[in-house]
Amino acid sequence: MYKQLKNVTFIQAAISTFDGDCFFSQASDRASSMTKERKRKGDVGIHCVDLLKFLQHHVKPQDLVVLKMDIERAEFDIVSELLAYPAAARLIDEMMIECHHKETYEQGPHEYKECVDMFRRLQAAGIWMHEWF
Repeated sequence: MYKQLKNVTFIQAAISTFDGDCFFSQASDRASSMTKERKRKGDVGIHCVDLLKFLQHHVKPQDLVVLKMDIERAEFDIVSELLAYPAAARLIDEMMIECHHKETYEQGPHEYKECVDMFRRLQAAGIWMHEWF
């Protein structure tokens, strides 16, 4: 569907903190995860794109950038890296994140209060932030 739209670039890849191959576990909805190394039998290889590098090379400040992130417990790593580079973070106008945590998703090690803290740090960086379920 996205490939048909004008002025849209569709990249079939997962976002990460690095460029290259990564692996997605299809164990179950609650146990799925994305890793740099194959950890379990049945992991599926996918291409990962470094979000920070992508933003810096492909996005202009005048572009409208809306990002929906559901990346199976990798959101904390990506957001931490993004917030370390405020100029890149400001290239994102609006963000929706499904934050995986112990209380709702039974997926540690993070707790919901850490998700709220991450959302507030993104808002402080100037990103219109929404929690996504």
